[in-house]
Amino acid sequence: AAMHFLVVAVTLAVVAVGGQLDGAWVTMLWATEAGGLIWVGLRERRTWIRTGGALLLGVSVLRLLAIQLAAVPAIYTVFLNQRATLGLFIVGVFCLVAWLHARTDPDAVTHRRLAMATAVVAANVLMLVTLSTEIHAFWELRGNTVRFASSAELVRQMMLSATWGTYAAGLTAVGITRRYAPLRYLALVVFGITVLKVFIVDFSQLDSVYRIVSSVALGLLLMGASYLYQRYDGRLGDAEERDEPATDG
Repeated sequence: AAMHFLVVAVTLAVVAVGGQLDGAWVTMLWATEAGGLIWVGLRERRTWIRTGGALLLGVSVLRLLAIQLAAVPAIYTVFLNQRATLGLFIVGVFCLVAWLHARTDPDAVTHRRLAMATAVVAANVLMLVTLSTEIHAFWELRGNTVRFASSAELVRQMMLSATWGTYAAGLTAVGITRRYAPLRYLALVVFGITVLKVFIVDFSQLDSVYRIVSSVALGLLLMGASYLYQRYDGRLGDAEERDEPATDG
């Protein structure tokens, strides 16, 4: 009963404070409450509290995307702004949720593995979205200047492809060394999207020399990922079955 009253009290407090705030601060407050509800649900083994926290966190993600995809204001400092801070904060909340599930007794929580994998994947997707929107904002502002008017779109697309490919390579390395299948699957998806973008979007805007450079860079990333798979292929079997990160190495 005490925990139930605590959940109600926190909810009312969020409503009261939210009435005095707007924009990113309200979303940050909602994400904080969502993480707290999930922690209480895990601690007290109350599925309904944990579900409520997950739903509130989902609403926070929708508000985050709406803020990050909005028009870039005229006065804007890349990464030192509310929407980038909000994105990193919600990524941190998802990491906390994954960590809380990892520390919970597997027999005490239903769908523990699925919840942990969802939190890990969501954290990385939101991190990639945050990086992408900041790159977009950076070149959106400079595209209106005389110096970068003709090249801003080209450089933006190349930076997005490089960021996605590098991030996918990092996910592959972590997923293999930690023997965690969801990260490897996400890396394959990001690699696939990057390859499609390079061939469909980037190549249509690049000269022949830049096409060769882009192809070589992407090929090196893919070769690096392939090398990691070959080197650690014998260590992935058990982790594939458990679908959990290894506790060693």
